[in-house]
Amino acid sequence: MPLNSPHPLARLDLSRIQTLAFAGGGNRCLWQGGLMEHLLGQGWTLPRQLVGTSAGAAVAAACLSAGPMAAFEACRQLYANNHQLWDWPGLGRFKLSFAHQQIYPAWLSSFVNEAHFDAIRRSGSELLVAVTHPARWLGLRGSVAAASLAYVLDKKWLHSIHPRLPRFMGLKQGFYKLGQCASAAEAVQLLQGAGAALPFMPAQRMAGRWLLDGGYTDNAPLPAQTPAEQAATLVLLTRHYPSLPALFQWRGRQYWQPSQPVPVSTWDCRPHTAIAQALDLGIQDAKRWMGRLKLG
Repeated sequence: MPLNSPHPLARLDLSRIQTLAFAGGGNRCLWQGGLMEHLLGQGWTLPRQLVGTSAGAAVAAACLSAGPMAAFEACRQLYANNHQLWDWPGLGRFKLSFAHQQIYPAWLSSFVNEAHFDAIRRSGSELLVAVTHPARWLGLRGSVAAASLAYVLDKKWLHSIHPRLPRFMGLKQGFYKLGQCASAAEAVQLLQGAGAALPFMPAQRMAGRWLLDGGYTDNAPLPAQTPAEQAATLVLLTRHYPSLPALFQWRGRQYWQPSQPVPVSTWDCRPHTAIAQALDLGIQDAKRWMGRLKLG
């Protein structure tokens, strides 16, 4: 794994963190929710800048609004009422829809709505939502095909945390400030775009540009940073890299990964989906490290 010898961390000073990044990963991001629920419950204050994509951006938004546990409960209720992944009867109408196309926006709207949007805007933390813009020469569908190929190559062969291949294919990374959306509805649309992994989730169009899942360009997205900003950055991964420690430093930044593979399917959204186990792993991982964390 080409990570240039990441350095294990024995302790982590959270009081120095100014940028907190939430990697994407579907249901695996509930590990981040469990981690944040415990850290915030212990008195940690969110840093001034949050960055996230896909469901990681949603968890970050929940931390600014109703809280991780409220987002988890909304997810649990939505999954409890859903018993199939695909609308098979729709196939007869030449339209096959994925259950998350209704569940995901409903979930987002449970904590990003008019009742909570003012809190997001007034928060002392700013959330940058990372998306992918299609390559001009490939178009929307061609970009999705290229991004999917890059994803498979990266996952099965390169195993890189911050891949470079998608950019070589012309895919562009974009960052949007959630608090600058004109309304809660627009904020939900932005978060949908950040999780738009075709064909499971439809692309979104905002300000004349297509938005695709930010994980197509980088599953753990970060804007350009100075060395000082890198030193004050913590990235919450959702993939488990068995060759790496739970906490490590790499290229000046700090990284925190799950202590084991998060025990949940990325895309499943039915009653048996092990989201409680994903949340609990995050809580337990936070508890394991509490004696070696400085919160403030």
